[in-house]
Amino acid sequence: MAYVNIMPRTFNTSLVANQKFIEQFLGMMQNTTVPFRRHVTAVSVFVDLAYNPDTHAYLCKPHVIQSIIRTWRNAEPTPENSATPAASVYLKYLSAVLMSMLCATRQNFSPQYLEISDLMKQFIDQYNYKELYTIEMELGFSWSKYVPYLRVAYMPYHAKRCMQACGSDPRYRNLQMMCIETNILFFQVTLNGQRERKIMVDQGLIDYVICLPSVLPDGSRAQQRAKDLVTMLGKEMQLQPPSLNTMARARLAVTYFGLERVLKTPAQELLSNIFQAC
Repeated sequence: MAYVNIMPRTFNTSLVANQKFIEQFLGMMQNTTVPFRRHVTAVSVFVDLAYNPDTHAYLCKPHVIQSIIRTWRNAEPTPENSATPAASVYLKYLSAVLMSMLCATRQNFSPQYLEISDLMKQFIDQYNYKELYTIEMELGFSWSKYVPYLRVAYMPYHAKRCMQACGSDPRYRNLQMMCIETNILFFQVTLNGQRERKIMVDQGLIDYVICLPSVLPDGSRAQQRAKDLVTMLGKEMQLQPPSLNTMARARLAVTYFGLERVLKTPAQELLSNIFQAC
């Protein structure tokens, strides 16, 4: 079984410092003579790296982004690349998840990001979570970290507003929501598994999934997908309404601090920081 996210945070940083290592994986992604599974492995390594926000500046360099886009677009099975239909779809899925984590934190944009937004929407509209879960089980991929994905949906509003300052093209403004939709799709896929649901319960994250519909923009596709996620989750396990403390923390996360800081910081300290800022 292949575990997609097994690298510790410190290892992520050291890998980015070793740019030759990264360039080797980029070369592997572009090499049509290597087995297709190695392309999937290369993208999964970049997913691991993206867990650490300190890596995003490097992973968002134009040549890295372009390499990922090219690999994504060339993922269709051909006699030359030995790709199975399942591996082809999963490579696109990993690419979408990777780019959603990277794009959600960007403040400077290029036309590459418009292309990414289009690719994300095409993927989300084409595949449903049941298909993707079946493929994930077939290929033997598993997950054990979830905060990096949930982080995207809890980006503070000031980060979302930067999308509106990136030109008149509405696709710039839509990119943030496409990132959130992609990550909600990720949770629809992975929370089909009993093991994964237990991990999220143990990590104290299920309540923050339940809170998603209340913190996402009303009437948005992302909010509706979040409602569908909670409904799906309710069919698999007995859900309880989040506590008032969790609901307050979810609102603080999306408005001011982001998810990781809210998870680690005492409530009194968070409130004190708000009052000081005012």
